[in-house]
Amino acid sequence: MEDLAMLQSIIQHSEKMKPWHQLNQFISTRNIGLINQIELDEYIRKIKHDSILHPPAKKSEEDEFVFIELERKLINHIGTVFLFMEYTRRLSKKMESEKKGIINYQNRVDNDFKKNGCIQFVHKLRNYFIHNDVINLIIKTEFSTSNGENKYILIDTKDLVLDHDNWNSESLKYITECGNEINVENAINEYNRIQKDFFEWFISEYKKNYKEDLEYSQKIIDEWNVKVSLIYSGLGIK
Repeated sequence: MEDLAMLQSIIQHSEKMKPWHQLNQFISTRNIGLINQIELDEYIRKIKHDSILHPPAKKSEEDEFVFIELERKLINHIGTVFLFMEYTRRLSKKMESEKKGIINYQNRVDNDFKKNGCIQFVHKLRNYFIHNDVINLIIKTEFSTSNGENKYILIDTKDLVLDHDNWNSESLKYITECGNEINVENAINEYNRIQKDFFEWFISEYKKNYKEDLEYSQKIIDEWNVKVSLIYSGLGIK
């Protein structure tokens, strides 16, 4: 039991364990974002395939709820990505102070997020949802002999471009290039692809920069698990 107490103290208080704790907190935050992303993706599929909306001529209060719920899930998803980005920023600064900074971190942030029109549009769309009235979402249905019925969730851009204060130059350029309508699902899919690539890159760089500490931590955790397993087996607990 003394060995177990010593290991517990190392896990909780050792400086060499801190990178391991940071990584696990990082991954936990990421997982919250993934849950919100899955909820948003599933709701978009529900709108497209479950016929939960009435035709435009028969719009009802239930339809308004569908759009409000879509906005809520979108705000939740983007909000956790914002949180995660702030976490990477703080962690990157801490890594620099420990002489383990990630090379090209800021360049990657600038190119993937700040200079990308689609990313900036999705970010600013969240602000638009929060500070403006319900946005003008449209469900468009098309038929083809090969694919049958296809539904698209679109945003009418006419109202968006009137509110210049909400958009920066990159997002406004994206809106203009999309024309009269923006495919919400396409924008979100591109957003998810970019942020997924960035986060996987960040985690990979973090693991490389703290390789020695993480290997030490894993050794301690494995030793802890073995001792705890022996105690449980001795007590007849499976």
